[in-house]
Amino acid sequence: GGFGKHKINSAYARAMLDERKKQQENGVSDPKELDQKANEAGAKTLIKTVEQLTGSTIDNYAAINLLGFSEITQAIGGVDVCLNDDVNDQFSGAKFTKGPHTISGVEALGFVRQRHGLPRGDLDRVVRQQVFMAGMARKVLSAGTLANPGRLNDLIAAIKKSVVLNQNWDIFGFAQQMKGLTGGQLEFRTIPVVNIEYKTPNDGVAIQVDPKQVKNFVQGLAGPQPGEQPPPSAESPNKATTVDVRNSTTRDGLASAVLKQLVDKGFTAGDTATATARKKTVVWVAKGQKAAGQAVADELGGNPTVQEDKSVEAGHVMVFLGSDFKTPGGAEGSGSSQNAAGSSAAVPPPEQSDEKPITAEGVPCVN
Repeated sequence: GGFGKHKINSAYARAMLDERKKQQENGVSDPKELDQKANEAGAKTLIKTVEQLTGSTIDNYAAINLLGFSEITQAIGGVDVCLNDDVNDQFSGAKFTKGPHTISGVEALGFVRQRHGLPRGDLDRVVRQQVFMAGMARKVLSAGTLANPGRLNDLIAAIKKSVVLNQNWDIFGFAQQMKGLTGGQLEFRTIPVVNIEYKTPNDGVAIQVDPKQVKNFVQGLAGPQPGEQPPPSAESPNKATTVDVRNSTTRDGLASAVLKQLVDKGFTAGDTATATARKKTVVWVAKGQKAAGQAVADELGGNPTVQEDKSVEAGHVMVFLGSDFKTPGGAEGSGSSQNAAGSSAAVPPPEQSDEKPITAEGVPCVN
C-alpha cells in the first residue's frame, strides 16, 4: 500500500490511520463513517499485503474484536488447552498452572495474547493461538454445540455482534461446507522464519521472514493459483532421482527443509540424517550418474562439488550440507536486511518440516 517495509501486523493500522486522516481532511466528521472507511482501507491493505507475501488469493475476510472473542468462547462453553509449564505473565494477565485447562472469557484472552516469558516469544504465541483456534473448531464442529439450540443461538448472537465479514461472503453456504469437516482435516501451520530477533531499522524487534521461502511454503500447501504454472508432475525427469540429505551443520531441521524443497522440484524423497561436520557442501552420486547429481546441485545453488562415490546406490543422490550452505531464496539473510539489522545473527527456525501440523483433534500441550 505504499507504506514501505514494516511488521506485517501493522499493515491494517497504517492504512486505517492514513485513511482516517484523509477523510477528516476532506471534511468527514461523522464517527461511524470515519470508522467504516478507515477500517475498510485497513482491511484492503492487509489483504493485499498477505496476498503479495504468500502468492495466494484471499477469498474472504473476517475481523473480530477482543470483546467478541471473549463472548464467543463463553458461548461454546470454553476451550480445552494444555500447558507444558506454569505461567504468570503480568503483561497479558495469563496465569495458569501446568497441565490441562478449560478456559473462556478473560482467561482465554490472556492465553492467546501472552508472549513475554515464553521460550520462543512471538512464535510460541502463534502456537498458542493455533491450538486455541483448533480447540474452538473442535467445540463448534462437535455435536454438543451444533445440536444444542441454546449454545448455537448464543454463538450466533456473539458472532453477529462482534465479527465483521466481507459483503460477498455467503456465510450460510460456508457453514454448510463445514458440516462434513472433521477435526483432523483442519490444519494450522507456521511459515518458515529467518530470524526471531531481527532488529528492524524503525519498528523495533520483529520476526524476519524471507518472502521467497514463505511463498514456496504456502504454495506447497495450497497449490498453484489460477493461471500459474503447476509444480513438477510425476512425469518430471527429476522423479527418477531419489535424494538423501545429510545435515553436516549445527542448524536443526536443515536436512528436512532442504529435502522438502527438492521434492517440490520433482525429486523423489529419500531419507535425512545428521553427519560429521564439514565446511563445504558436496553432492555424491553413483558411478556414471553425475548428470543427476548436477541437477540436484543446480537446485541447491552455490555450485557444490558433484563427485562419484561407490557407497551411493544407483538412482540415488546423496547431499552433504556443509556450513557454507545457504538456503534457496537467501534465507541466510539478504544483504540489505542484515546490514540494517546490525549485529543480530540469523536464528534457525524450529523444525517446521518435521513437526506435525496442529489440528482440531486432541489437545496438545504447548509452551
